[in-house]
Amino acid sequence: MSVLDNLISKVAYSQAVAEFLMELRIGNRSKKTIYYYQCHLSDFQKMRGDVVVSAVTIQDIRQFLSEKSGKPWVMTARYVSMRAFYNWAIRQHYAVFNLVEQLPVPKKPKRVIPTIDVEDFKRLLACCPKDTYLGKRNTAMLLMLYDTGIRLDELAKMTLHDIDIEQGLIKVMGKGQKERIVRMGDTTKRTLWSYIRMRGGSIGGLWLTEERRPITQATIVIMLRKLEKRTGISCSAHKFRHTFAINMLRQGCNVFELQQLLGHSSLEMVKNYTKTLNTDDALKAHARFSPVDRLI
Repeated sequence: MSVLDNLISKVAYSQAVAEFLMELRIGNRSKKTIYYYQCHLSDFQKMRGDVVVSAVTIQDIRQFLSEKSGKPWVMTARYVSMRAFYNWAIRQHYAVFNLVEQLPVPKKPKRVIPTIDVEDFKRLLACCPKDTYLGKRNTAMLLMLYDTGIRLDELAKMTLHDIDIEQGLIKVMGKGQKERIVRMGDTTKRTLWSYIRMRGGSIGGLWLTEERRPITQATIVIMLRKLEKRTGISCSAHKFRHTFAINMLRQGCNVFELQQLLGHSSLEMVKNYTKTLNTDDALKAHARFSPVDRLI
């Protein structure tokens, strides 16, 4: 038996994955993140079988990554999942080397992040009656999504206590139970206050049904889909988030400020938004910030 064999615990892949996912839960990682890892790590087991972690070879991983080569994003997701798992496995003495890192990082496909332009957004607002309860509620939701870039689940679980209507500030509970403060503009603030007055009550979730019951994420999704059907305009919550990010960058917000507002743990996602900006955006930015012009 080699020295390396003595260092490695003989643990089955399925057991190691179960432990890895449990540590993610204990670490308050989001349900989506845990599901992301679980799906891709389970796919590897389906291909290779439930072998001892240390028995996996670089050829196994290479085969797994290239199995769906027609879908580049799948290859990237599998690479990220396996790399994270093996980094953890090394700390548990279930493996000695991270074989994944010996393979080249798959190139991510270049994506054009879709946004909602101003005219389309005005059309969406026009579909919400201003004199009805649901109209006021839906208008306030749309403005908040467009004005703050918050996530769907962050919008759905918001409470009255999270709102400082006078200051125009909102306390948001993001991924991994990370709290942050975002700001809404005057128009959003006035619209939200109009909704709150019609809503009534002083406790509970911010967004209520006509029967004054708390809504769910599914309720918001249904509302957005109805607007899509009526207008032909794609308007998912995630598209609103992209729109907010691009608009903020075009107005001169720096990437560090945007990272804080969006609640990202790193700049990696924010960099994706910068790729959407084009030469015209760069020229307009120079017109605003020309170093020489600013001297005069």
